[in-house]
Amino acid sequence: MFYNNSYKENRLDSELNQLVGSPFSIWHRFIYNVGSKYLKVAEFRNFDFAKPLIEDYFKKIVIELRPKGIVIHFKIQTETFIWAVPYYQLHIYNTDFFSIHAQGKAILIEKEKNFERNQAFLNKLIEFKNMALEPHFEGPNGM
Repeated sequence: MFYNNSYKENRLDSELNQLVGSPFSIWHRFIYNVGSKYLKVAEFRNFDFAKPLIEDYFKKIVIELRPKGIVIHFKIQTETFIWAVPYYQLHIYNTDFFSIHAQGKAILIEKEKNFERNQAFLNKLIEFKNMALEPHFEGPNGM
C-alpha cells in the first residue's frame, strides 16, 4: 500500500498495523536493529506522485522492518510517503542496483557507501522475509 503521509491520519496507523504488523518494541528495535540508515534511490518505478520529480533532487529512503512486512519511508520535495509491503509480496533483486519490487512498483537503490553500511541490515531483511514465508511463523524468538 502506498500512502501520502504528509498529514498524519489515525486510520493509516491501523491499516499499516493490519497489513505489516505493529512496530517492534523499543527493546526489540535496539536488539534487532529494525531500521536502516538512509539509502540513496536511483529510480522510482510506477509510483504515482502528485508532483513531477525533479532530477536534481536527492532521493533517499529508510526501511523499517515489521513482523509481517516492511515499511519504506521517503520524502519527495515537501511530501512524505510510506510504502507498506507484506513479505509475501516482496521481491528483492541484487544486480547493478539493489531493487525492491512489489505491487507493480519498484525502487532501485544505488550501491554506494550507505549501501555498504546497510549490508548487515539488508541481510537481516532477507532473513526476516525467509522466516516469514516458512510455515508457522511466529517471528524471531516468538515476537
